[in-house]
Amino acid sequence: MNRRNALSLLGAGAATGLLGSSIGANDAIAQRYDAAAPNRSPLKITKVRIIHTYPNGTGFGVVKVETSEPGLYGLGCATGIRRYKTLTAAVEDYLDPLMRGKDPDDIEDIWQTVNVNSYWRNGPILNTVLAGLDQAL
Repeated sequence: MNRRNALSLLGAGAATGLLGSSIGANDAIAQRYDAAAPNRSPLKITKVRIIHTYPNGTGFGVVKVETSEPGLYGLGCATGIRRYKTLTAAVEDYLDPLMRGKDPDDIEDIWQTVNVNSYWRNGPILNTVLAGLDQAL
């Protein structure tokens, strides 16, 4: 246990300490993976799209984030039952060009970029697609 983990355990309780230990274990796994694949290109977002489904006549939207790693993608719910065309435009015309080439691991940077970059901030459409994007990442 290093000093950071000890302070985390003392300052925030045992549950946080256990969580910090598991995060440290995940970092170790990621470092081993990086060492095993040194020539792998950095992971990038290649496409963001919305998939509409209509079970029982109710419309649902799913944001799909595709990456440069074949077969690696994320899905998130962006449902606006009566606003599916507006959600489609927000994802295809706004999010897709904005997200292409970004690192999907930089979730906070992506969230800030999407939220601050738009003229109409904190609107229901943008918040809905942002929630779907956040879940997909």
